[in-house]
Amino acid sequence: MRSFARLAIAAVGVVFALGLETAQAAPAFTTRYSFYSVSGTSTTGIFASLLKNSLRVNGTRHHALTIIEFSTPRTVSSAKGCRVAGLSVRFLIRLPRHANEASLSASDRRLWQQFSGFIRKHEETHRAIWMNCVRRMDAVLTGLQGRNCTEAARRARNIIEQVKPACRQKDIAFDAADRGRFDNHPFMKAALAPIYTPVKTKAKTR
Repeated sequence: MRSFARLAIAAVGVVFALGLETAQAAPAFTTRYSFYSVSGTSTTGIFASLLKNSLRVNGTRHHALTIIEFSTPRTVSSAKGCRVAGLSVRFLIRLPRHANEASLSASDRRLWQQFSGFIRKHEETHRAIWMNCVRRMDAVLTGLQGRNCTEAARRARNIIEQVKPACRQKDIAFDAADRGRFDNHPFMKAALAPIYTPVKTKAKTR
């Protein structure tokens, strides 16, 4: 697929939420899905709607997005100080949803459903990559001591910041590996065919 027609498959943002939480065992994960509406009565129309309505992040349009939010590390206070009890992480996965699939032909509806399923699986793989990273972080951080909970949480955040670049590299590598499947998906081929199929000219008559 030509570069000007390409949409980013995913963007992963990582932020910290404020506030301490009660102690729990192992990392705690929650996932929330949100959807934005797309329209179009053909694969080409749907793709045009994706281009128009997808989110712009750092100047790049993303038709699907996974955001990761690290809460402040959970801590437990005692007479001897404070220890880190684990991590809590929330995922927000934002996906496109067609406003009226009944308006599509059977073949276009099948292609769209296959494509939207592919997008969802792709984003959930991003989530799985970060869940594995968080589990490794949690194994290192749980039990980390500080003189008080502010210090313990700060030490934990410093370690997380040191580990995150390696997690991002795995995320980026997955995007690169999955790019070919996106470009060659039957939905994308059908959507872009009218753009890239050469127009046949009539033969000149003598």
